[in-house]
Amino acid sequence: MPEELHLFDLDELRRRVVEPVVKSLIRPDELDEISVTIEESSSPSRHFRVALKVRDELISSPQSWWVYEQSDLERFAAELYDSLRDELVEDRLSWGEWRDGEYEVLGPRQT
Repeated sequence: MPEELHLFDLDELRRRVVEPVVKSLIRPDELDEISVTIEESSSPSRHFRVALKVRDELISSPQSWWVYEQSDLERFAAELYDSLRDELVEDRLSWGEWRDGEYEVLGPRQT
């Protein structure tokens, strides 16, 4: 039986949610780096922040997201997509250009 995403596993969150969303909006030749961090919290949920380095320019989402459980991954992906899309239209990379893409939240790695 596949394991669910552990909310402290940033590599897996990045692989399953963040990378598919980012790659749907930003071409590989534009993307330098993806950063996913956890903000400190005393709650059982995790507060994630995503930042990108795109052609030597930092693009940081203006918000962070609470993820409580596995079922929140689709919501997190949709909100991240909308946020990055809004940021990109105001960024030098694609000023005034709405970017659209399709992504899929990936399942757990098969062992």
